[in-house]
Amino acid sequence: MRGRRRTGRRPGAGLLAIGMAAMLAGCTTLKQRCEETRWEQTGRQDGAGGQFVPGSLLARCEAEGVMPDRAAYERGRLAGLKQWCGRDWAVQGREDGGRGVAPQDIAYAQSRCASIGVAVDSPTYLVNYRHSAENYCATLDWRALGRRQFESGAPVDAQAGSPPACLSVGMPPDDYQFHAGYDAARRDRLDRQCTSRAQFEAGRQGRGYDRFCDEVPFARRAHDAGREQAQIDRDLRSLEAERSHLVSTGAPLRHIRPAPPLAEPQRNEELDRLNRRIRELTQRRDDLSRALR
Repeated sequence: MRGRRRTGRRPGAGLLAIGMAAMLAGCTTLKQRCEETRWEQTGRQDGAGGQFVPGSLLARCEAEGVMPDRAAYERGRLAGLKQWCGRDWAVQGREDGGRGVAPQDIAYAQSRCASIGVAVDSPTYLVNYRHSAENYCATLDWRALGRRQFESGAPVDAQAGSPPACLSVGMPPDDYQFHAGYDAARRDRLDRQCTSRAQFEAGRQGRGYDRFCDEVPFARRAHDAGREQAQIDRDLRSLEAERSHLVSTGAPLRHIRPAPPLAEPQRNEELDRLNRRIRELTQRRDDLSRALR
């Protein structure tokens, strides 16, 4: 037998080459982006987002060996910052409070915007923010917030579930409604997921048992019963295939190599064994199903 010709390649060399190619492609993409970036427009976008320090793209491009046009970037960023600082802070306060978000660090914005010659009307921002936030928190559906807290997997905690605006203006949560929503969502999940029938089907379909259902009587037992029935169904299919093969060919079913036909007494004995086992498993499957009614 001829030996296989060596190729001189080490195991895994192909994967290494693919990985290196992917890395080079990533570097090429970044380098290309750095070369094609319109730096004044990028600076304007960063500034309009309230960024008071240069964006990270500059440092990444410099590390890549591509020198950005810092003068153009800073020119654009200054224009963007002036736009950000010069917005209507009274309107901004109403919008932030009305969305329930935390207030902006207005003292920092005031200080930074003053450095570029733009004044921030912080008192008006804060007054409008508080007024809108109080209205927002007064009309909150605390029951819905409680439901969302449960659905997120977090423990029941009305304070932690409060929107940032409510915490900022010192409005306490409605603990009763919050806990009512949390408990309602919890009961819904128990009723939907932890019934004997639901857990039986989960076990039968091969899904894992959810420890959340431990407090429901018989939930784990139903899940185990579902798993048992799935195994019974597999065993019955195998036994019925064996019986069918034996009846049609007179030989036992062998998956590795064909078996010779059996003599009639042995064939009848094997059929009796298969039929007996099929009856036993069918009875057990029926018992499992009746137990859930």
